[in-house]
Amino acid sequence: EINTLREIQRDQDRKIMQLEDTVNLLQDQELKFVDFENSLNILRSLYNSLVDQINSLQVLSRQSLMIQEQVDWVERNVSESSFAAQQKTAKKAPASNE
Repeated sequence: EINTLREIQRDQDRKIMQLEDTVNLLQDQELKFVDFENSLNILRSLYNSLVDQINSLQVLSRQSLMIQEQVDWVERNVSESSFAAQQKTAKKAPASNE
């Protein structure tokens, strides 16, 4: 009878140790899961920041293109105005004595 009780006690002890191991494993897995969630949140934040930066760069690129078009237009007008002024001056200049 005592041997049977001791065997039952040993079996109970083994089961308790297995349960403790399982609890420890689950706690470790929970910590890993929390770390993974934190990493995922950081990655989401970085991704959103990159998307914002890309959008800003696209806006700046469009603005740069518009400014370059304005500069080209101004340069063309200055060139045309200068050419027109030179032609008027040439027409008004007295003919040189030959």
